[in-house]
Amino acid sequence: METSSMKKHLALFSILLATTAPAFAAPGAFFGIVYNFGGSVGVSLKALSTNREERGAFSAGVSYFPLTNKFGIDAGAGYLFRNGAATAGWDFLNSNPQMCMGYVNTKTGVVPPPPPPRIT
Repeated sequence: METSSMKKHLALFSILLATTAPAFAAPGAFFGIVYNFGGSVGVSLKALSTNREERGAFSAGVSYFPLTNKFGIDAGAGYLFRNGAATAGWDFLNSNPQMCMGYVNTKTGVVPPPPPPRIT
């Protein structure tokens, strides 16, 4: 891969990561199976913009494809379910679209009410 092309991809990845930064109040950690549409199957670790169930989320992560001995860096979006997520995105190192499914330690989407005021 050309250096200028790699710089463009890293710049785009940085912009995508920066746009999800304000949403990292309660991030989620993702571990799952990834399929690149170039034909590679591997494992992936991602940071998600939220860990709340039944919500959409942005994702950024790294993947390893053992059959081809390649790594990938990706960004995308997905949806969180109970203790899991499905994401779709773009692998910048391999220049392929990808899909992932995996485990996320989610929390219910209901925010508890604030505690009552203290009377002194």
